[in-house]
Amino acid sequence: MQHRYFYQIFLKKKAKSTQMKFWYINILFFVFTGIRLMGQNPDPALIGYWHNWNDPNAPYIEIDEVDSRYNVINVAFAVPQSGTDYLMEFIPESVSQLEFINQVQLLQGLGKKVVISIGGATAPVSLDNVTERDAFVNSVNSIIATYGFDGIDIDFEGSSLTVSGGTIASPVDVKIIHLIDAIRQIMSDYYSANGKKLFLSMAPETAFVQGGMAAYGSIWGAYLPVIDALRDSLEVLHVQLYNSGSMYGIDGNIYSQGTADFIVSMTEAVIQGFNTSGGMFNGLSPQKVAVALPACPNAAGGGYMDPGELKAALDYLRGLGTQPGTYELEQFGGYPDLRGLMTWSINWDAVSSCGSSYEFANSFENNFGNSGAYSLKFLASGSDSTPDIDRVKIPLDAPARPIDVGGNFTIEFWMKAQPGDNTAQECQPSSWYFGNVVIDRDVFNDGDYGDYGIVICDRRIVVGVQRGNLAHGGVVGNTIVDDGSWHHIAVTRNSVTGGVALYVDGILDAISNSSHSDQDISYRDGRSTGYPDDPTLVFGAEKHDYPGSLYFKGKLDEFRLSNNIRYTTNFTVPAKPMKTDANTVGLYHFDEGSGLVLNDFSGATGGPSHGNILYGGTTVGPQWSYDNPFQNYLEVTTTNNSGTGSLRQVITDASPGSIIVFAPHLNDQTIYLNTPIPINKALIIMDLNANKINIQASGTGPVFNIGSTGRVVLKSFNVISGTGTSGRMLNNQGNVVLRDVELTDINPGSGNCILNTGTVQFQGNTYILD
Repeated sequence: MQHRYFYQIFLKKKAKSTQMKFWYINILFFVFTGIRLMGQNPDPALIGYWHNWNDPNAPYIEIDEVDSRYNVINVAFAVPQSGTDYLMEFIPESVSQLEFINQVQLLQGLGKKVVISIGGATAPVSLDNVTERDAFVNSVNSIIATYGFDGIDIDFEGSSLTVSGGTIASPVDVKIIHLIDAIRQIMSDYYSANGKKLFLSMAPETAFVQGGMAAYGSIWGAYLPVIDALRDSLEVLHVQLYNSGSMYGIDGNIYSQGTADFIVSMTEAVIQGFNTSGGMFNGLSPQKVAVALPACPNAAGGGYMDPGELKAALDYLRGLGTQPGTYELEQFGGYPDLRGLMTWSINWDAVSSCGSSYEFANSFENNFGNSGAYSLKFLASGSDSTPDIDRVKIPLDAPARPIDVGGNFTIEFWMKAQPGDNTAQECQPSSWYFGNVVIDRDVFNDGDYGDYGIVICDRRIVVGVQRGNLAHGGVVGNTIVDDGSWHHIAVTRNSVTGGVALYVDGILDAISNSSHSDQDISYRDGRSTGYPDDPTLVFGAEKHDYPGSLYFKGKLDEFRLSNNIRYTTNFTVPAKPMKTDANTVGLYHFDEGSGLVLNDFSGATGGPSHGNILYGGTTVGPQWSYDNPFQNYLEVTTTNNSGTGSLRQVITDASPGSIIVFAPHLNDQTIYLNTPIPINKALIIMDLNANKINIQASGTGPVFNIGSTGRVVLKSFNVISGTGTSGRMLNNQGNVVLRDVELTDINPGSGNCILNTGTVQFQGNTYILD
């Protein structure tokens, strides 16, 4: 009879108290240090400020019509009544009170939190005595009760809070003391009236928080006593990482707004804590911290981050990416439980005149959403004897679709191929179909409008374009592209001159003009043919599986087809997934991760032009891969104990600081190791599919031997012990973090789960005796 004992670890971080040093672990005993129920509050959270006014540059939006991805809506603002700086009021400016209340209730019915933000940049609040404190409490309570708000957001700026003495733990300034007491009373009153906790957030400027590292006095560090006193009640802190001067990080260096270093350093400061002349500020749990940025460049006086740069910063901060700048995290592996993002503001995010519409909400979805970042790996499995497999086919006809371009066009995509995998010899545009076919929009018989194709010949890109039964025009590239790196390929075609230009990584690689490749080359609708698969655009294969055809072996990602000439000079390649516009007729992100359909996100009139994925082959292809142009992952692609693509080999080849992931096609499989894998460098090893891969030790050794120089994060996969007396899961002499790992001891009592002479941190793991 099997006995399975489950112990869930929830260790709330206090400085570095979660680090444990011990010699042997046979049974793990866990102390629960206060589990905070998060189910009823959004996590991850997209927090946005909503304007209770109309601004021509960021127009008024009905609050119940904000983008659905915002799950915490901060209503800006409750402000002091005229003639006071403590008696708060809130009056909806564009709708009636009753209509606004109904809108709030509608949002709450959708599971969103609607919070009243108090103060703002132009409305200082000052609680100078007990009378003003009590009036503030009563007025805020009244606002909450009238409109049914879920919480309060403290956005005191300017002269609202200042420090003249005392310490963080023992403040002496009456404004600070009265604010702390007032918030405690408001929280208590809300609980008494509603039987639940009030949502409490704070949005200080950097000078009031991280500024305390440089000096503790005046506005510098003035929020720290408030945060410290209310840390147990605080739901989320989002320090404004904008409108800011340069600030010290906890490493003693200075960082400037609008950079990845600023986001990472300022965020880690409030998590790790820091010392000031007013005493130590003890950090907050990552679950209480969100990154706050302007929605677009015009929304604030600095601090805006391009979505690609923001993703790089957040990936590193959350343990999902490599270091994007000079600041190095103190906690290796980052903070995967970071609460989310905040922005000023929802209204600025909605406009298309300041960045693209809802760019910030898109960034949240790209960083905290469930959609994966994949590519599609073709295995060159097709042949005339095994036709119509290992490819994507996009219909062009019945009915006609916008992706069937015949005039000017631009084709662009990312590709990655290994040396030696595509074996076609040198070819010309006139014989492009003898190459390893990457893109095929062929018409097999002569006499119709024309065709085009993109292939690899002699390790270079070759493009062929033909009108009717004339000879082909096109170009032969000069750059080797099968070098194991991602390359951006762009091909433009001019229907007037017949000009074809090839760009590799944004650099013009080849260009030619030919009357043979001018005019209309679209696929003729309703064309009758005896050959299969004609009315399609095909990725990864020669569409007819003609005997002797060669197929593409490698990865594709981010394909866009446009009905114009996008590039006429060298350009900077996209640093993030491409977007649609008025000229986009087909856009494929390759992020489905499974299924039979490759979705078209172009939104083009007459579409969508969805593709069909056809799997097949001895080793089934195509395969989904986490390897993509925008994420620096190393991917384990086989369950073999050793050799190319194995976990052992990937770890051996990895540079320090690399992130190792497991290919999606390895889900629910087990890697059996006949000897331990040594690790003597900094690595993050994780399963992006969350505990879908098993790694099992041999009977005579552990899974990993982590040496004294090893700094390793093991995340979201299953580690299984061997059967022998030394078949433990882990030997550690270095620094290891076990995060959401399932540890299974299949022979309890015969060996030790972990033999440790270094430092181990446990975060949310499950230990099973089986």
